Amino acid sequence: MHSKINTQKKKRRQCQLCPALTASRKQIVEGEVHFSPPTDCPQVMAIAEAPGVEEDRTGHPLVGVSGQEARHHLDLNGISRLGVYLDNIVRCHPENNRDPSAEEIRLCSETHLIPKILELQPKWIITMGRLSTRLFLGNVSLEMVHGIPRTVNFAGMDIVVIPTYH
Repeated sequence: MHSKINTQKKKRRQCQLCPALTASRKQIVEGEVHFSPPTDCPQVMAIAEAPGVEEDRTGHPLVGVSGQEARHHLDLNGISRLGVYLDNIVRCHPENNRDPSAEEIRLCSETHLIPKILELQPKWIITMGRLSTRLFLGNVSLEMVHGIPRTVNFAGMDIVVIPTYH
């Protein structure tokens, strides 16, 4: 098991599926969770769109201004950061903060995000932004669905998705 985890992490660090993202990133920003205690499994995933400049610099998701605001809103709504898995639909910083392309979202989600969702089996997913929301709810207007929890069947699992602005 330990060697399998190391192999998976090494594979992610070397990911070159998206040439434009590979060229623009400093590093791959993998999702992470702050466990307490370490054996707990996260019940909640917060999934944003793509790493920003600060995330690319540090290698940690949601640490820039948007991430600090997101963490603040989690706290305001009584959701402890401990046990919340933070991630993005793509793991590499797009040059000039452009939106990731549909193909980049598809490749990264299929390779990294969906396997992580299947592994963690969260009860709730907080989508942060239009692109993250559309990955789970289809071509919807974020303005129309913002803040309305709905249960969706995603990859064979029933998950409550809570769409939010990023």
